[in-house]
Amino acid sequence: MIKKPKLRYGLLMALATFSLGFISLVVAQDADDQGIDGMLDNEITNIGSVTCRDVLLASGDTRESVILVLHAYLLGEEKKLEFETDYLAEATDRFLDACIAKPDTRALATLREQVNPKKD
Repeated sequence: MIKKPKLRYGLLMALATFSLGFISLVVAQDADDQGIDGMLDNEITNIGSVTCRDVLLASGDTRESVILVLHAYLLGEEKKLEFETDYLAEATDRFLDACIAKPDTRALATLREQVNPKKD
């Protein structure tokens, strides 16, 4: 019997691609209230400066790309090579809900809280 893989090939490839591209995104920001679409037009963007509002106002493809980069960063930070797409999709839904509730928070910190929610 063939086991169904936990990783979807397309998402894995997208994460790998954005992980490699992440190096060019991390060093500095030159954005002056132009939103994430404008930030990504720059050569270098500090992913830590991206707010939830930036993510929410981004165009569809840009929003998806930024969320993938954020997920890839967190996976790399935890030195994880495997992930479950269903869990990441649920965390993304929680992330977007949290961003709607508090749009001025930093996107990376907000996603980190949703990927690793505190147990009460």
